[in-house]
This record gives sequence, C-alpha cells and structure tokens, in this order.
Amino acid sequence: MTETALFASVKVQGQELVDYAVRVRLDESDTRADVASVTFGDANLVLCDILHEGQTLEIDIGRTDQHALVFRGVATSVHAHFGAVGSPTVELVAQDSLIKLALEARTKRWANATVSSIVSRIALDNSLRPGTIAPGEDASFPEERPAQQVTETDLAFLERLAHAYDSKLYVDHSQPVDALNFISNQSLLEAAPIEQSLVFNSTLVDFRVGYDAWATAPEEHVVTTDPTTGERVTVDETLFRPDDVAWTPDPTRIARLGAGSARVTALVAASAGARAQLRSFQRVPPRLAGAPARPATDHARVHSDRLRHRGHTGRGRASGSIWLRPRARINVLGYGGRWSGPWYLSRVRHELDLAVRTYACSFVCTR
Repeated sequence: MTETALFASVKVQGQELVDYAVRVRLDESDTRADVASVTFGDANLVLCDILHEGQTLEIDIGRTDQHALVFRGVATSVHAHFGAVGSPTVELVAQDSLIKLALEARTKRWANATVSSIVSRIALDNSLRPGTIAPGEDASFPEERPAQQVTETDLAFLERLAHAYDSKLYVDHSQPVDALNFISNQSLLEAAPIEQSLVFNSTLVDFRVGYDAWATAPEEHVVTTDPTTGERVTVDETLFRPDDVAWTPDPTRIARLGAGSARVTALVAASAGARAQLRSFQRVPPRLAGAPARPATDHARVHSDRLRHRGHTGRGRASGSIWLRPRARINVLGYGGRWSGPWYLSRVRHELDLAVRTYACSFVCTR
C-alpha cells in the first residue's frame, strides 16, 4: 500500500514559507518548553535579512489525510551559514508560548488562592487560555501562609509549583489562543494509551531499552509534619506490586532456536528462583525525617520520578506521526514479555527532511 504523501506548512508571521524550508525539527519535552528549528535555503541572500528574533512561527505537519498544528511560538535565535560549498542557509529557532512566562521576573504574594486559581490567573496575565488545570493536590494558600513569588518569573514559579504538587506544566495549540495546562503525574499514568502502537519491524525501526535498579521506587516512606495540626505524620505508599514487573518468556520464541532451545529452556528453569526474587533488586528508599510543613496527602516526588518508578528507560526511532507527543502513554509491541507493553513518552523529536520528503520521530520513554 502506498504511504500517504507528506504534509508540511511553515508560517512566519502568518506568511507561508514552506517552499523555502529544507529541514524542520521539533523537540518536545514533558519538563520544559518545546523548541522548533526550521532551516531555510537562502541562495539569494534574502532571508538572512528578513528572518529575526521575535517573529511568530507556526508549524503544521503530518500526512495529507491527517495533519495538525504541532507548534506555535516565538523566534528566539537565528543562525546563518554561508559555506564554501552549497547554498547559504538560515536557521530560525523558536520556543513555544511558555517563553512568554519567562520574560520578566515578578514579586507577588499569592494569598486566599489555590494552586489551580494561581495557574489560571498567570495564564490570563500572559495572554494564554486556562486549559486543563488538575494538580495532584489543589492546595489552598490562606492569608497567613501565602505562596510567595519573589523576583521570580512566572515560568519558574509555576515550575516550582508543578514540582511541589506532582504535576506537569505545558501549553497546547489546539485553539487560536494557546492553552496553559497543569496536570498531575498520577492522571498521566492512569490515562489510556493512545490508539497508535509502536510495533517491532513495522512502525518502530529502532528501540533500545534498559533497567536501572537505582531508578526504581517501589515504596515511599516519609515522616513529616502536618502544617495544620503540627502532628507527626507517617506516609507509606506502595507504588507497584511485585507482579507488576513479572513477565513470562515466550515459549514460541524459544522454540525458534531449534537445537539451542533446550539450553535456553534449562536457563529459564534454573533462573526461576532469581525471577521470584526480582523485587530484591529494586531499591527501597530509606525512611526519611525532616520534611516539615507537608500535609499527609502530599506524595509529590519525595524520592524519585513517579513516571519512572519501575526503573525502565527506552529510546527509539519510529515512522513520523503527529500522535507521538510527550505526556502520553503508548503501547510497544513485539519485544517480548519484559519490554513490550505501555510506556510513558517523556521526550519526542519530530524531524522532516523536505528535500527528500521524509518524516521520522525519535523518542525517550520511561515507566
């Protein structure tokens, strides 16, 4: 079946310039502003004078039957290359609307407000729409214990709140005005995987995975103080059960080894005891004391990244897709019992080579 043709639109200050574009790269992350770079051919030495910082950049990519606006932002740097060989090029680099929140340091006292109301207020103050605002805990800041923003940009302040309340901060471009979102990590973990899957020897062309016992956090133990009552509080939480990391080697795959299958079957049998004790290889954080002024309901990133609590990290390269975006879960299929299954996408890079009309994605995933 013939693959649908590539679609790309690159607009600077609302003017379509895709016919000058040579390459498009979009780096998306769940922890910082998205960054886009577009390289334009400039054989007539015109664009090197026309493109500059402060201009708006919009990128719409995909296939002719399915594409979307994946980036809207402001140019922050320009790089021109006048080589001895080949035509001159100009690269325009832009950051998404989160950059608006980082332009000016402010000092403000947030009293009689909740986390969600603060996020909404800052969104409106920066000409953004309040989007999905659902923090891990919508804490209140009364008059006597306000949230303090002291010579701090709105972006730094919101990132600090996101860290404290176990949430992710980002913008989306689905409407004419970008929306500011503040969503709990727990809700991202519980969300259903996107419809598209990444499949061995199909949509997924390269996949490298690993396990790190020191990155796991199967349990949380915290001794803290309730700020309301002043009482000592012990928080215990099991992040996942032993059977959450269990898997069974596929006998049909072992059978493909032919004469070597007997040896591998013997290895599986000999390893049964070690497999039953897999949890002993997972780090259990020690009991900590001295995290004052935290309510008993606050489990926010006490020891490690909740989105990597099993200690698994993967990197891969796949066919280009607009559905591969950070903060989404995706099913990986065909890599055996241990490495297949749902993964959380933390970083995605979209790369288009418009000269040869190719589109690919590379990504980092965790679980």
